[in-house]
Amino acid sequence: MAFKGEIPFFFRSPFNDKSSDTQVNPEAHENLHPNLKKVVIVRHGHYDEKRGSLDDIGKKQITDLGEKILKTKKEENLSALILSSTALRAMESSEVLSKAIDASIEQHEVLYVDFSPDRRQLQATLELISMKSMCASMLILVTHAPICVKFPVLFGKSALSQEWNEEFVENGKALLIDLKSRNKSHL
Repeated sequence: MAFKGEIPFFFRSPFNDKSSDTQVNPEAHENLHPNLKKVVIVRHGHYDEKRGSLDDIGKKQITDLGEKILKTKKEENLSALILSSTALRAMESSEVLSKAIDASIEQHEVLYVDFSPDRRQLQATLELISMKSMCASMLILVTHAPICVKFPVLFGKSALSQEWNEEFVENGKALLIDLKSRNKSHL
């Protein structure tokens, strides 16, 4: 299912960008290790809903995405760590990425969400990035649509003082956040 334009209602933030609730941690940028250069937020690949595992389309999506991430990793001489949701589709996506870019994987329950994450879950995701920021110069979160949509807005505002709108991320696609330029782009 591809969405163009407006974010589906079930992924919309329960708070708006102007709300003080999006200012979860105003010192978040101070908690990030200076080694961290990029954060990549990946939506798992397409999957078989009955089995919960990636299908051939999803494997191809993540393989193609892995090539793009590898190019960035090599061009900028970055080390990478994959932080994955515990869902089977996310773990399988992480395994494909790991092989493509030669990176370790860690599972984190906080990255698993079916519907809209609450402020505590977004805060915990921000704290996870802060804790892991000393481990690699590129952190790759493999997660689900709701976090892919909402977390960049929070991260941009809290860690980079940037006002970003929510953007839908399709299966097997990603958002790349460059901490130096304070920009985000689709991969």
